[in-house]
Amino acid sequence: MAAVDGEFDFTRFEAQARRCEDLAADDPAGYRKRVALLAALGYAFPPAVLLVSLALFGGLIAAYALSGVSGGRVLLVKLGIALLLLVGMVLKAMWPSFSKPEGIRLKREEAPEFFAFLDDLRARAGNPKVHRVYLVDEMTAYVVQTPRLGLLGWHRNDLALGLPLLQALTREEVAAVVAHEFGHLSGAHGKLGAWVYRSHRLMHRILEAVDEDKVSGLIFQRFYHWYQPYFAAYSFALRREQEYEADRVSAEATSPRATVDALSRVSVAAQYMGYAFWPEVWQRAETEPDAPAGVYGRLGRALFALGAWEGTPKCLDSSLGDTTDYGDTHPSLTDRARALRAEPRVPEVPGETAVSLLPDEGAAYVEAFSRDWLEDAGASWRGRHEELEQQRQWLADLEAAAGEGPLAEEDALNRGFLAEKFMDSEAALERFRQALDWSGDADRPLYQTGRLLLELGRDEGIGHLDRLMARDEDAVVPACSIIESYLTEAGRTDEAAAYARRREAMEQMLETDWAERNSVNKSDTFVMHRYTPEQAAELARALAGFKKKGLKKAWLVAKLTTHRQSVPAHLLVCEIGVYRRWTEDMAKLQREIAQNLSVEDDLAVTVCDTDDGWIRDKAQAVSGAQIYPQA
Repeated sequence: MAAVDGEFDFTRFEAQARRCEDLAADDPAGYRKRVALLAALGYAFPPAVLLVSLALFGGLIAAYALSGVSGGRVLLVKLGIALLLLVGMVLKAMWPSFSKPEGIRLKREEAPEFFAFLDDLRARAGNPKVHRVYLVDEMTAYVVQTPRLGLLGWHRNDLALGLPLLQALTREEVAAVVAHEFGHLSGAHGKLGAWVYRSHRLMHRILEAVDEDKVSGLIFQRFYHWYQPYFAAYSFALRREQEYEADRVSAEATSPRATVDALSRVSVAAQYMGYAFWPEVWQRAETEPDAPAGVYGRLGRALFALGAWEGTPKCLDSSLGDTTDYGDTHPSLTDRARALRAEPRVPEVPGETAVSLLPDEGAAYVEAFSRDWLEDAGASWRGRHEELEQQRQWLADLEAAAGEGPLAEEDALNRGFLAEKFMDSEAALERFRQALDWSGDADRPLYQTGRLLLELGRDEGIGHLDRLMARDEDAVVPACSIIESYLTEAGRTDEAAAYARRREAMEQMLETDWAERNSVNKSDTFVMHRYTPEQAAELARALAGFKKKGLKKAWLVAKLTTHRQSVPAHLLVCEIGVYRRWTEDMAKLQREIAQNLSVEDDLAVTVCDTDDGWIRDKAQAVSGAQIYPQA
């Protein structure tokens, strides 16, 4: 598996994962054998480098002992130090650090009923070892496996359980969720799957570890940047199979009904917290200067009554509409329920939840998490409140100014946005209409007026957006999307389809245009850029900061494109010194340069590597294109 310009290439990942799914279906035994060998490669690479390093080091020691030249001995000492550093890098790759869950550690003597529940569940789910249990503040359950001997294993298993999970689910549902995690540990239906599941996480952590160490880039970064994505894609089918296996462990330890009910309730609860509970809490910052106390107690009461929440059926339908894809090894809720032969259903209000397993129904933990949240949120809350107060005052000032006469376009639009936020949609519409009149039918007020008209259910907005699209092709995709949604909700599917076709055609054109602008071919024609002298000088000053990174020269050109020729496709071509080309990651340097440039137009950056001399030659042939150093 490769990367594009140093970034993860999901398209190639998905294609590889699909091929391996087909291979797993056609030849299951052969596929599993190949995955095992590939996993073993990840484990074998650091020890192999270590052995080679130690052999070289031993050879240097022997040469040092036999050397009679003092200068030669000095050189050997320096090389020996370099090899010792390399050995240190190898050991770091073999023993990557793992962080424990961030939460409150539960101890057996403090929560005996909970640990009795856990012991019984372990016995039903293959007796996996659990060394420590942490209570965390999220709707989650997971196991952190820490290999205390690095690649040699001897794992410590830390179970993390979310307090919101215990507040929302019944005991049997929590048992089903935890049993799923135990299924990954025990390998009850196949040791290979459990090992590969663990290996994937370990290789990901090794990649993170070597990325943190700049010195190891020449060996370990290059290997693991290739290996880890490739292994992730190749093992994807087996790891997805492991998710189904873990569900079966869960169903055997509890019941298929409990497992699917748990999945359904977790899905709804997560959406409720993300889209309703926390936004409603933070909305109070509009009127209250201080963050509320006891927020996790309030969350627990809301989660307990989740079955009575009016949004529950819609959230469950949304989850059931999701499809299994390659963004996550977890299958969709629909596929997981189908595999267990249990129909998902709207969660009911339970008689009691699993938080009753904790002493005093977790009151001390509710208080601790609420206190931590209050401490973390306090400064942000006050800042948010002050910001909203300033925005209210801003609206009042704009209202007063509008009473004196027409506002500038930017001020008039901001008045509309603020009215939409603090007043209502009708008041905002009136102000956007005024902005449209004052600006002489300018694009931005026209778009906002059309958008709000459609949100209020008025066909008049279609005419506004049609008029905008007729004169600005950049407005086609967002405007068509709004009209399409409006017509679809109104049941006018034929009209909606026409706008959908127009949007899709424009998206296809923009995608083709983007690809053309962000690639360089030998057939491309470069011409003089359209930057002003001031803009070019600003760019040159920014590039001067990369002199220490090996930047020698830079040319700014415009590339002739097939589409949207009115929008220049600027290209910055950078030449790096030979030594830096060998020692630096060119893709990383290219991203760094692009991120540090402040320019108004779209600008693609290319750093010429050893094989890209023809790009430099084409840019150099454009008279006046060199901007660094100034010719």
